[in-house]
Amino acid sequence: MNLRALTLKYMGWCPGVKSAAQFIPKKDVSSKIFLLSAVAFISIIGYSGYTIAQYYLRPPETGPLTVTIYDVKDPEGTLVTYPDDMFDESFNYSELRDKRIEFNIYFEEDYSKTGKKETQIYEFERLEDVYLLLDELGTPRIVIGFAGWLSNGSFDEVYRRFYGYGPWEREDIEGVAPQIHLLFGVPEVEGCRFEVRREPVPGVVASYVNGFDGIYVFKMKLEIGRMFPVWTLYFRLNDAPPFSTILNRYPHP
Repeated sequence: MNLRALTLKYMGWCPGVKSAAQFIPKKDVSSKIFLLSAVAFISIIGYSGYTIAQYYLRPPETGPLTVTIYDVKDPEGTLVTYPDDMFDESFNYSELRDKRIEFNIYFEEDYSKTGKKETQIYEFERLEDVYLLLDELGTPRIVIGFAGWLSNGSFDEVYRRFYGYGPWEREDIEGVAPQIHLLFGVPEVEGCRFEVRREPVPGVVASYVNGFDGIYVFKMKLEIGRMFPVWTLYFRLNDAPPFSTILNRYPHP
């Protein structure tokens, strides 16, 4: 078999093949050598194609999480984007009042593995350990930072720091002081949403925790027109440890 003749016969339509064929020896080779050469050629082409496909078909690498904030009272105002890493204990979280906080993160399926609600109870010696648990759950820094900010001081002190007046100074609400809370994440489309809330009376967990003041952190799966709980974390606030912490995971909807 003549390699140059075969190349021109079957590949001559390709641009540049005629010029390249000049470098192929113009002599006959045995069928065995030709077959080995063909197998090697196909293997090289196949591996190259696989490598290219892997490069272009792989999911995009996740970049650093960013947070976009704008004032809900001024919808035409400028949207400002910050790196999530900047939200630490030094940030003044009272600035987030009346703001919409959005970010898009890859949704982790942190549902219950058993198909039923799963409850884990912890007793931490430091509040920092609660925040480490939130970090292990893939919670954005802005959410963890706001939870820590809400934990610093009595309910009345934090309420005044956030709203500018005390909980009992509101004329439109009587009785139990309202909660302090913020929503984080996508507003209406599919994605992940978090809520952080400080409650003076955590009624839904009273059977687990002997306390009346605590922080809730909710993770929710948001779909168009529907929202499902993924997990909720509650930790009690008191003057001394241990800090009772409850993590509830919910089954996939």
